Amino acid sequence: MKITHRRIACTEISGLTPGMMKSGGHDIQEIELSDDNDSLISKGYTSTYVKNIIKNQVINQSKKFNSISKSICNLIDRDVITPIMFTDNNEYAILVEQFNVYQYEKRIMGFYDTTKNSIYLLLNNVAIGAAGSISNTDIMSLIIHELMHYSFKNAYKKYQDIFDGHMTNFYQKFFNDYLFTNFPKEMIREYLLGLYKLEYNNDTQSMLDSLNELLSYAEDHTMNENIAFINFKAIETLFKYLSNNPSNDTGVKIGKLSKSSFTDPMLDAYQYIFNQINPTLVEYRKTRNENVLFKSVFYQEFIASSEVSAMIAGTLVRELTLQQQSLDKTNPIAEMINSI
Repeated sequence: MKITHRRIACTEISGLTPGMMKSGGHDIQEIELSDDNDSLISKGYTSTYVKNIIKNQVINQSKKFNSISKSICNLIDRDVITPIMFTDNNEYAILVEQFNVYQYEKRIMGFYDTTKNSIYLLLNNVAIGAAGSISNTDIMSLIIHELMHYSFKNAYKKYQDIFDGHMTNFYQKFFNDYLFTNFPKEMIREYLLGLYKLEYNNDTQSMLDSLNELLSYAEDHTMNENIAFINFKAIETLFKYLSNNPSNDTGVKIGKLSKSSFTDPMLDAYQYIFNQINPTLVEYRKTRNENVLFKSVFYQEFIASSEVSAMIAGTLVRELTLQQQSLDKTNPIAEMINSI
């Protein structure tokens, strides 16, 4: 999904929550959302009033995130983050129908459009804020998740400075568990550098070369040859999809593959890296014999390191809200957001 056109709307927009768009003055903008073939899917609208609803009733009401609220409001003012409302539920339902294979939340979706270099929040025709049916936690989680993708593209060096060690540990934990091999950290580091190149400028060769090195090393050093061979074949299938101009249904195919093959080691790696970044939350959980839960994994982790930080960020919002704790400004997620 992408933004095709963004223009000033000349007519009064009706059908949204009471007063939301009518109070928008003369700056109401119509935004067209299209598929990869530039075919129109749906139309939504934004305005200063809509932006203020998100800033005042969501961002500034989420007191546990005071450490980053000013930065996020500034990003909304700069149109880095654009909330989009719809004139009726049917317009939003069209989007849900188009993308239901990914089982997105039915009331709110979001994406980072690399061509526009902007984050778009797609909000159903419901009230927003404390009295609404979309929780502030869900909106904050989505915003912070997408900001990790934006940060990678727009503050690349800072992203590396903050997350590089955590990302290396994440992929080392995953590959160690998945291929039953103790990989040297320098090999994982080479893979991560290739992954950075792939995500940043679509250079696949370094990542594929370093992945082949990992797989060759695993063949000689695995602690469980039969299982490692099966898992090797799953990764081989994954990258066959990724390296051959993926078709429209590739995401679905890889999703099924990753769900059946990668889930447990990936979730363990997420738990491991989350514990590193958020030791206070981990200690609190331990007193109740609980673990931080990640809802799902997909294939994006294999082509974008920012997906890892994004998943960590979204989960962190839910955990802090659940445990009634605030985001410390020294947390890597907060540090990253406050730097962009």
